[in-house]
Formats: sequence, structure tokens, C-alpha cells
Amino acid sequence: MNPSDHQIYIAQRRRTIWLAVLGLITSLSIAGYLGWLLLATGFSVKVSPAKAQLTATVKVTDGIAFAIGEQLYLFSDTMTIAVSADRYQTTTQHISATDASTISITLSPMPGQLMISTQPTSEKTQWQINQQWVHTGSELTQSLPPGEYQVTINHPYYQSSHHHFTLESLDTISHDVLLTPLSGQLTIDSTPPQATITLADEFIGKTPLTTTMAGGSRALQITYPGYQTIDDTITLSQTDLTVSRHYHLQPKQATLDIAAIPDDGILLINGQQKALGQHAVNSQQTTTIRYEKAGYFPYHNTFTLAADDSHQIAITLEPEFGEVIINSSPQATIAINGHIVATGHYQATLPAIPHTIEISQSGYRSQVKTIQPSHRRITQLDLPLMTEFEARRAAGEPLFVSTLGITLQRFTMDKITMGSPANEKGRRRHEFAVPVTFRRPVWVSRHEITEAQYRAFDPRMADTALPVSNISWQQAALFCNWLSLQEGLEPVYIVQAQQIIGAHTDRTGYRLPTEAEWEWLAKKAGRATSTVYPWGNNESLPPSIANLADQTLQGQQSFYFNKYRDNFSGKAPVGQFKAERSGLFDITGNVAEWVHDYYSQRRPTNPLYTDYMGPAQGSAHFWKGGHYQIGQLAKLRVAHKTVADTGSPTVGFRIARYD
Repeated sequence: MNPSDHQIYIAQRRRTIWLAVLGLITSLSIAGYLGWLLLATGFSVKVSPAKAQLTATVKVTDGIAFAIGEQLYLFSDTMTIAVSADRYQTTTQHISATDASTISITLSPMPGQLMISTQPTSEKTQWQINQQWVHTGSELTQSLPPGEYQVTINHPYYQSSHHHFTLESLDTISHDVLLTPLSGQLTIDSTPPQATITLADEFIGKTPLTTTMAGGSRALQITYPGYQTIDDTITLSQTDLTVSRHYHLQPKQATLDIAAIPDDGILLINGQQKALGQHAVNSQQTTTIRYEKAGYFPYHNTFTLAADDSHQIAITLEPEFGEVIINSSPQATIAINGHIVATGHYQATLPAIPHTIEISQSGYRSQVKTIQPSHRRITQLDLPLMTEFEARRAAGEPLFVSTLGITLQRFTMDKITMGSPANEKGRRRHEFAVPVTFRRPVWVSRHEITEAQYRAFDPRMADTALPVSNISWQQAALFCNWLSLQEGLEPVYIVQAQQIIGAHTDRTGYRLPTEAEWEWLAKKAGRATSTVYPWGNNESLPPSIANLADQTLQGQQSFYFNKYRDNFSGKAPVGQFKAERSGLFDITGNVAEWVHDYYSQRRPTNPLYTDYMGPAQGSAHFWKGGHYQIGQLAKLRVAHKTVADTGSPTVGFRIARYD
């Protein structure tokens, strides 16, 4: 083989090897590609709308995958694609290997833009698109999807404007709207009339005036010679197309500067109370000034000031005095403004200011009056005093005893013989027959004083309707004195070192009934002649007449009334039995009752006693009447009495006083 042939052989051999290698690589690539396709998950992308499909492109943005046209091949679990088209917004979608093989993508068109302005421009302009508010401002710039749009423009001073637009994707519509002003009615009036009207610095006439006005806010000025200028703002809008004003012009002002001595009086300018100092008043009008203080002659002045004038006034008030005469009856202490000045009579010249006059005297209700002297007249007070009791009666006020539930009955008594005649059955030696008569009417309590009523005097007592008992004669008398003091009456009983040593028998304060009064009530009240017993002269006990020792006490005490029942073994609440002939209750029984008199064994010697109060002195006191433990008829005689001074469970009392 020559050298040339040898080279040709070598070249052919190399070519054969190269072709073999290339064939092997191609075979392996085709095998790999076919294997890859077998391993990949395929998807088909469907793009809408139809216009978008014409230019749509699909791009894999994440994951092991690739796209060929609208076909996707996924070699991992997930991928993200981006789909775009001309004049449409790009849309991304996340896809997993388990999703459906057809992926539907709907693209949204690119928005267009509305750009609308108005003439004139205003930040108060309101914009609506398809009847929905979108903006308030001088212009509208809005990105919107392609479509049909109704734009409404509202402004408070202009007519509403409506516009229709068709917007395409990526289109820009610019529009300028000329707003039409509103037109309304303006009415202006004034007091006084014929005032000059200036609107927005332009004279438009004199009041009264009615004219048209374009929508908007404008400065209004009302002027009139000699009066203060009025500045106002008039606004005409869609919600108020009719504006009406009536202005009351005020005169131009002048200045007053007022000082006064004393400086704590009352200043009136044209009837209005003011403080001292500077004040503005209407010019060209009458101004009235009054300055006054109690105790001084008032200052008064009237004048007229020019516009912008300034006037000073210095006032000095002159003191005023008046003569005062005060008389009291009876002679009483006279106090003026809390200071005692005289007794019984007072006469002086006093400042003409209010003065408090108080007339007071022990045992009388004080009188308080307010007077204001005057130089024009003499001020005279004649003040009679009443006792507290008289004052209560005159004013119709309840008596203190009434507040405790004590009821009094008035009696006018006539002549009787108290005690008993010598032949009266059961008579005792100290029951002296004494003729008595009565000159003064007497008030007597209808019931015996109860524990509850006595408790107001002594809080230790129980609060019941039972008659009070277990109290001494002195305790009963002190209770009477206490009642008198509550009503402003002079106490009857004289107390010294907490002991009663006597009595003022002429006083109208509360006391115990006298023996003579008690006997008249028990044996003469309500009948023509005196009787032995409270129920009459019959020696048989009427049924259920009083709380006495009835048959329930058999075996408990020696004496009781057989076949008599009153339903009470001890004290009974007052008033449980029928009122007796006098109108009083429990004279016959319940508890016995202390009387006012001293006890004495000396026989009275006068042929007739008037308003007899008993002996002037004695060794003790005594009680009258029956009680719930008495079972003997002789002890129920009106003349019967039992001497004692100390308290007992069976002894109480009732009260009396002169009219």
C-alpha cells in the first residue's frame, strides 16, 4: 500500500469511527428524551377570553417544568406559571402534580383611566361613578376596567352635572366640565328700614330688598347712619336656594364711666342692674341712671349722649334716717338687730335700712318683726305678746298634749257638797262634807295618762297604752309642770331643790285635778243631783262598768265582786270600757288617781269654798277612785279616799288645767 492509499484508509477509518460515535450519541439522546417524556406530568393551558388567547404566552416561573406553546410538562411536585397577553394583565397560577390536566386561566384586561376636571375648580366638588361616591376634590383621576361609566359631579353652589363615558383597556379619557352656577332668591330687611346693602363689596340696594343671587358664600354688609354696621355671610346652596334675613341695627355706642360712694349699692342703667365702672350705652337715645342703697337717698339722672362720646359720673349718696317708736305689752325686752335697747318702750331715729325687732319676755312667745324706717313717716310698732299656749291656740297649732295623744274635755262645774254625809253607808271620818262651787272652767284629760305618754317625760317607762302607775304624787306633779313648759304655760307646782314645796293655784298650767273637781266629775257631771257612786245611787254593781276585782281573783285576795267579770286580771289599756256620764273614761276603776290636794284631818270651816284647791298644807296627799284590785262597794263611793304619797301598782293619774 503506497503512502497515498494508506492515508486514504486512515481517513476513512476515522470517519467511520466518528459516525459510529455520533450515531450512538443520537440514539442515547432520543432514548433519554423519550424516557423524560415518560416521566413528566403534562398539562394543557386554556386561556380566556378569546381575544386574550390570540396573543397569550405561558412561562414557567418556578419548578422543574417547561412549556411548549400551551402545553406544560412538570417533572417536580409543583410549579408556578405566568400567563400574559397583549392589553391584558399578567396572571400567575400555582400548579401541583395532582391538579386536573386542563388549567383554565381568565385574564383581566388592562385598565383605562378617566381624568376629569371642572371649571371653576373647587375642593368641595364631589364625584360619583355609577351612583357611588368615589372622591371629593377639585378633579377626578380614576383607573377603571374597560366598560360603560356614568359620572355625576355635585357641588353645593352649582347645578349637578352627569356624563357618560366608554372606557377601553389602556385608554386615557380626559374631559373638562364647565359647571353651571345655581340661582336663588335673597330677601333682606332691616329695622330701621332703608339701610344700605353691600354684597361682595358691591352695592345692591336698600332694605327691604328681594333679588336673585348665584350659588356660593358672599360677604354682606348692612349700614345706616348713626347705627352700628352689621357684617354677615350669605350662603346660597343646593339645600337652601331661598335666603331671608331681617337685621335689627343697634345705635352706635357712647361710653359711661360711673363711680359711687358708698360703692356697694345697686346701679341700674335703663332698668338693667350693672356694676360700677365703664359701660357702653346707645347714642342719640335717652339713658336713665339710678343708684341706690338701703339707708340712703337714691341718685337719679337722665341724659342723651352722642356717638363715640365718653361721660364720667361721680355719685355720692346722702344717708337717710327715720323715727321709730316701739311699744310692748306686757313690759318686755326690746332688741334691735340682736342688741337689747329698752324695756317696754323705745323711741329713736334710725338709719333707713331694714332692722330686725325682737320683743321677748319669759312665759310669752317672742315676736320678731322687720322694719325699714323712712324720713317720710314715723314707723310705730305696738306689739302685744301672747303666752306660748295662747299663741298656739291663735295659730291653730296643736297643743303639745295633743301630740302625745292626750285628749282634753272642757267642763263648766256648778255647786256640790264634796265628801259624804254622816249617814252614808261605809263613810270614813275624814270624808268631811264641804260645800264648794266653781268659777273657772276646767279642762280634764278624758283618759288616765298612759305609760307611752309618760315615757315622753321619762324614757325609762314602757311604751304601752296601759295607764301609768307605780309613780309617786310628786312624779305626777312634775309631769304636769313639764307639760306646762312644753306649751309655754307657767308651771303650777313650785319646785325647790327638786322637791315640790307649794303651788301657784291661780295659774293655767297643767296640774292634777283637785278633790272637789274629781268628785264633781264622778258624782255630778251629766246628772241633775249628786250620786254616791259614779254610776248612781244603786248599790248593785252594773255589769262590765269598769276594771275591778272580778270573780277571776277568787282565792287570790280577800275581797272581789262575785259574779262580775271584766276580762282583765291586771291593768287594762285605757278606754276599754264605756265612757262614764261625764264623758271621761275609767273614773270608776282600772287605776286609782292622784288628786292635787294636801291631806288634812282638820275640818274646813268656810260655809262655801270657790275653786277649792284643798288645805294650804298637810302631812301627805291622797288618791281617789277604784282600781283593778278593789272588790268592796264602799271603796267605790265617790267620797272615798286613801292617804299616800309613794307610788303603787294600782295608782295613776289624769291631768287638768284652768281654761
